[in-house]
Amino acid sequence: MADQSCSWWDPLDPAFLSDPYPVYRRLRAQGPVLWHDSLGSWVVTGYEPCESILRDWNAFASDFRRVGAEEPEECVSVQTLDPPEHRAVHRLLADAVRAQDAGCLAAEVYHAACQRLRELAARGGDFVADVAMPVSIEATLRLLGVRPDDGDRLVDLSTAVVASMNAGLRPDAEEAGRAARRELSALIARWPRHPADGGVVSYVAAHRNTAAVADSVIGNSLRVLLLAGINSAQRMLGLGLLTVLRDARAYGSLADARDVTPGAAHEFVRLDNPFQAQSRRCTRPIELKGVHMSRGDTVVVLLGSANRDPARFTQPDSFMPERRPNPHLGFGRGTHACLGAPAALGLLRATFAALASCGSRFVLAGAPVFDQNPTLRGLVSLPVTPVDGLADGDRRTQSGTAEIGWVMNPGPGGAPGGSTHGRDGRGHKVAAVESDPPARPLADRAFGVDGDSLMS
Repeated sequence: MADQSCSWWDPLDPAFLSDPYPVYRRLRAQGPVLWHDSLGSWVVTGYEPCESILRDWNAFASDFRRVGAEEPEECVSVQTLDPPEHRAVHRLLADAVRAQDAGCLAAEVYHAACQRLRELAARGGDFVADVAMPVSIEATLRLLGVRPDDGDRLVDLSTAVVASMNAGLRPDAEEAGRAARRELSALIARWPRHPADGGVVSYVAAHRNTAAVADSVIGNSLRVLLLAGINSAQRMLGLGLLTVLRDARAYGSLADARDVTPGAAHEFVRLDNPFQAQSRRCTRPIELKGVHMSRGDTVVVLLGSANRDPARFTQPDSFMPERRPNPHLGFGRGTHACLGAPAALGLLRATFAALASCGSRFVLAGAPVFDQNPTLRGLVSLPVTPVDGLADGDRRTQSGTAEIGWVMNPGPGGAPGGSTHGRDGRGHKVAAVESDPPARPLADRAFGVDGDSLMS
């Protein structure tokens, strides 16, 4: 098994968490299916085997109870169930999402983002805290059709659940995550259910009696949608903006029009996506790419690696908005493909349309700070500052440090245009990243076990 071993890889290494893609290249070069001693898991790196696992729910279980594992009641949801139990709750929620007015939601997101960006342009601040997070929360609550009183508490609970997604790597986060799930489920159970009010929650309330789904599963599944919108969506926005800061072609996808095309939106998701990994369990002995797996084995599917696999994508490390086809795994595949993918793409396009049309110019005001989470990639902080009035060649903060600059500047006829990128003294592009995670021992279960995400 020596040739198959990737135990050298530390998923909590700060360098990996700030930029996992060089490690993914090394893993893919080593093989499509590898073994990690500390994780006690198979690690799948290539696009083709990753996609085949996601499609084959019969052989690779999301519901670990199928191989004898215990699952707390608060964790059983549309995300963890496999067919046939999965079908009824998935159909109910998918119908509820499709019943919403996507155009109206996109318009509300656009106006909310414009307001937040105007405030950001007036004083500078943190794109994650000041734009991405509040816009994602507002859009999610609008989609669900609810208005909880304590949005800050929702954020705190969401953070606890996300941290517990890596309980196999950080066992101390598991109990806090379960407590947060229980509190969120109790909160959701108190939400008003009036069909005339619109929204996913009201739709589910009106149709749940015909779905034959347990109340606990419905509540847990609504929690999955809530947490995906609060946390996963804002990560997608933050990573997308960072891509714009670093990539001239990504900037051009905004600078050339006041909208992000569907192709560009999917390319943002493929290139740097929040969902980096998922875990499955083998339900029977099986061979994959010449590797023999046993019933009960854990398999970690590296979505982030699959989306950069050169065997599937031409120039995989480049932003190519014209890429066709673009069968990325950023929203999963098969039975558990993302329920909210259309809503997430609409949120991305509306927010970036606001960025392209706001008429303000921003540059990075400090080092972006990445969450120390190998499963759900995202930024904790992305500080930016307005630079209206600065010459195009002068893109330095008051401290004089080099920056990655992003300029959205009205061109002729009001169309946005113009961009700069930070460079060091030799003219090379530079990108500062802060990372300082606490040292934690690895464990044998990781990567989204008991986690809530957009994947269903």
